[in-house]
Amino acid sequence: MKSSEKKNLICILKEPDKMKKKFKYWYYISTLGLFIIFGITNCDAFKRYKSSPLVEKGEVIQLVYLPNTEQSQVAPGMGIDGNVTFTFIDSGHKEIWGAVFRCYRHNNTFSVLGKDIYSKVKVGQVVDLKYVELYKIKNNMKVIYDYKTIEVIVP
Repeated sequence: MKSSEKKNLICILKEPDKMKKKFKYWYYISTLGLFIIFGITNCDAFKRYKSSPLVEKGEVIQLVYLPNTEQSQVAPGMGIDGNVTFTFIDSGHKEIWGAVFRCYRHNNTFSVLGKDIYSKVKVGQVVDLKYVELYKIKNNMKVIYDYKTIEVIVP
């Protein structure tokens, strides 16, 4: 085999490494380009908005109380190597206090948790609900996807 043939063979064998490097750089450059394009266009699909605080009337439908059911247990077992093991298991929940409301305007029901709310209201009582609308803009229209209660005003 001549030396010129050896050089050509070596160049052909080294070519895949060069291609990998070129592909790697183009991959990084194109990914960076996409990030820049999406950053500049300021894509509305990801924007979320919050309205100014709104107030409306609502009614207390139900009071909620769930007692403390926390439990801790120790479970003995045996490991693969034959040693005795102990597993500590915590389950249950702490006391939960709250009230379920229905707003008159949207006819939605939702709960507000807290012992202070539970002690202030009674079933059937009419209260003022202070909330904000969480929405996004889609095709130049306001699309509400959630409401967030700020305060329950008890008269």
